[in-house]
Amino acid sequence: MAFPFQVGQGIIQDALDWVAQPPPRLAGDTHALRFRLHNIPDMERNPQYSGLLFFRPEGVGTSFVGRRPGLDGFGSLLVTDHSCQALLGPTSTVQPAELVRVFLAFRQEQSGPAEVFATLTFMDGDLLQLPTQTTGSVPEFSNVVLPRVEEGFRPSHIDMDPPQGWRLLLQKTTVLLSRV
Repeated sequence: MAFPFQVGQGIIQDALDWVAQPPPRLAGDTHALRFRLHNIPDMERNPQYSGLLFFRPEGVGTSFVGRRPGLDGFGSLLVTDHSCQALLGPTSTVQPAELVRVFLAFRQEQSGPAEVFATLTFMDGDLLQLPTQTTGSVPEFSNVVLPRVEEGFRPSHIDMDPPQGWRLLLQKTTVLLSRV
């Protein structure tokens, strides 16, 4: 099974086709996309997040956008110099959120690339890293871009409201799901 339609960018299409596969029958591995999320203009001084995205089939959500096929997942705040200073500094007034929920939906177009919708929800969690409180969100970006492949450069990212927004880097992986 592949992603239900073409999105217009080969590297991203390859990642979507990968994640849309069902897990093997006799194994616990399921396809996922590992992500890293950071602010585009100043990656070093802003919070960065890492986590997993899973395929979300068409018709699962309740809203117009939520019913589109796409990706859905959670990530945790990465430990960087800046995030540690923000969390531990005596003068820090705004601390970065511990978790982020990433949602991407794709709508097939008659011609050209697919339209992409993206939302980010920032949350704090408990000791088990379960979301407990929403601290902020970007309900929908106005411009989500699948970058074009340049000679010798193979981007595997999606830009949201460039040049000041967020960049979502993607990498294919598998996840071992166990039965409890």
